[in-house]
Amino acid sequence: MARGESLLRQWKLLKILQSRRVGMSLRDLAALAGYTERTIQRDLRLLREAGFPVTHNDDEFGKRFWRLPSQFLEREGIVLSVTEAVSL
Repeated sequence: MARGESLLRQWKLLKILQSRRVGMSLRDLAALAGYTERTIQRDLRLLREAGFPVTHNDDEFGKRFWRLPSQFLEREGIVLSVTEAVSL
């Protein structure tokens, strides 16, 4: 694995989750990010352990939809994207 590849992959995952406020299934996340479901699962666990508010909701059939909370990076009426917040 190239140096920094996992960081870039996790950053991409956060950007995808931020753009899809209603949540995404593991399968859809993996397809959109271009990695295996197992890799995405591992990255979601690592992001949660690092303190990112990545959560999931289960539908009536037990399918899990991963998302970031709607108030993620919102402050006093200003909504920042992950990229904008990091650049500050």
